[in-house]
Amino acid sequence: TILFSLRHIWDDTQPTLGTYGINLYINPDFFMSLTPNLRISALAHESWHVAFKHMLRLGTKNPLIWNYACDFYINLMLRKSGYEIDPKWCCDDKYNNMAVIDIYNQLMQDAEQNQQNGSSVGTPGSGLGSGKPDMQQPKDDSGKILPDDAAEAKINSTLVKAATAAKLSGHGSHIPD
Repeated sequence: TILFSLRHIWDDTQPTLGTYGINLYINPDFFMSLTPNLRISALAHESWHVAFKHMLRLGTKNPLIWNYACDFYINLMLRKSGYEIDPKWCCDDKYNNMAVIDIYNQLMQDAEQNQQNGSSVGTPGSGLGSGKPDMQQPKDDSGKILPDDAAEAKINSTLVKAATAAKLSGHGSHIPD
């Protein structure tokens, strides 16, 4: 329900897939290069960004590091649920059983230590292999960043629809935090 509540936009300027909570941007070449199972995983991955409201929780955090933390969390969860995860995607067992904010804090600490040691900060890969965030602040159809309350209202409406659909299908209505 979350996936199909998003407006799907084919966008060859997007490196992989990305969502701002309202739209789902899909690079057609990247998407078609994936196996069918990885396509399903990629779509589920982006849907979970919305379900967890990751884009609304960015605040003053480093956007790239926050995105990586969210990607690690989602990909580990998906893998545990039986989804296929590409080896290039962020999915490291050292982050098992950690909250997203704890993964973020660890990644920030690692980046700071790398800078102090004079080594490159480096990136842990990407949620979908691009090296760029696949999740950012919510935007409207014109690309303008939405105020937090407007974005949250739209995303909450999507989550209510998803919870209602899950309840009606007999699969419960709980969407984890």
